[in-house]
Amino acid sequence: MRSLPYSFALALAAAAAGCSTTPAKPPPDLPPVAREPAPEPIPVVKADPVGPKLVAEADRLFTEASRSRAAGKPEDAADQYAAAIAIYEALAKIDSNPALPIRAANAREARGRAVAEAVEAARVKYREEFLASLPPAPFPDDSSLIRHFEELVARNPDDRASRRRLAALYLAAERYPEAAAALEVGADPEPVLELAQAALWYRLGRNDDAVKKLEEIRRRWRRALPPQILRPAFCLQPPKGFDKFTPAERAEFFPQQKVWIYFEAGNATCEPLEGGKWRVSLRCDYEILDEKGASVAWPEVKDFARDYDPAPYGTPVNDVCLQLGIVMPKAPRGKYTMVLRLTDKVEKKVSEHRMAFELK
Repeated sequence: MRSLPYSFALALAAAAAGCSTTPAKPPPDLPPVAREPAPEPIPVVKADPVGPKLVAEADRLFTEASRSRAAGKPEDAADQYAAAIAIYEALAKIDSNPALPIRAANAREARGRAVAEAVEAARVKYREEFLASLPPAPFPDDSSLIRHFEELVARNPDDRASRRRLAALYLAAERYPEAAAALEVGADPEPVLELAQAALWYRLGRNDDAVKKLEEIRRRWRRALPPQILRPAFCLQPPKGFDKFTPAERAEFFPQQKVWIYFEAGNATCEPLEGGKWRVSLRCDYEILDEKGASVAWPEVKDFARDYDPAPYGTPVNDVCLQLGIVMPKAPRGKYTMVLRLTDKVEKKVSEHRMAFELK
C-alpha cells in the first residue's frame, strides 16, 4: 500500500477532527502596560553632631545665670548654673575636649557663690520680717541719755565724741550753762560747735566772749580764702583813701603818661602784734602785655605793710585799699593788658586780675 502524502494525511486528520486546515492568524498585539515611574532615590541626610549644640546650650545657661546674679536673683542663678554643670559634666565623660572640665569647674564655683548670696539674702529677709513683727522698743528719754553720756565723760574726759553728744543733749534740754561748760572743756575744732559755743555765750550774757569767738572763727575762715582784687580802676588823679577815687572815663592813655591804679585787697590776713595791734602784709606787682601776649613793661614789685589798731574798727581789718602810681610804657599805639597780681605774704597766696587799656 502506497503511503499518503504528509499534507494529505494532515488534511484528513483535521477533517476528522472538525478543524480547518487554514493556518491560524496570530493574535493581535496587546496595548502596552503603563508602568509607574521609578521613585527618586531618597537623599541620605547626615545628622548634625549633638555635642556642639549641647555645649552652646550650656554656655547660654551659664551666661543667663551670670545675668540673673547681677540682677539680684541668686536663686535663679543657682538653678541655671546647676543645669549648665550637668551638661558640661555629661559631655566631659564622652568627649575628650579639655575645655569641658574647666567650664564645669567654673560653673560649680559660680554656683557656690550664687548659693551663698541666696542664703544671705534669705537670712536678711527673715531678719527684716522678724524685726518688723516685733513691737517697737521704747526710746529712752532725754534724762536717761544725759545720765549715760555724763557717765561716759566722767570715766573718760578725753572722749570728744561723747562730750559733743552730751553738749547737744544739754542744748536740746535747754540746759544752756551745762552745754557751754561741756563745750569749753578742751579745744574742739568743729566749726558748728564753735558757733554753738559763741551763741551760748551770747545767750548767757557773755557778750565779749561771744564776739571774740566769732571774730576768731571769722579770721580763721577768711585765712582759708585767697586774696581778692576788688574794684580795680585806672585813675588820672591820685586816690585819696578808701573809696575816695575817681576812675578814668576811658581806658585810653598816651605813652609815658602818669596813671594811678586803685583797688581794694579783700581777705587780707591780719597778724596779731604786741600791744593789741594787727599787721597786714601784702605784695603787689604788675606787668603790661601787648596783643600777642609779649611783655612790654617788666614786672614792678611793691611791698605794702600796715599796722592797724582794731579799736576804731571794732574788728581786725581784712579789706584794705591800695594804689599804684605807674608810667605807661613808651610803646606803639594799640591795645594792651595790665596784669595786676596781689600776694598775701603771710599765707603765701596769690590773686591776679587783668585790665584792658589802649595807648593812643
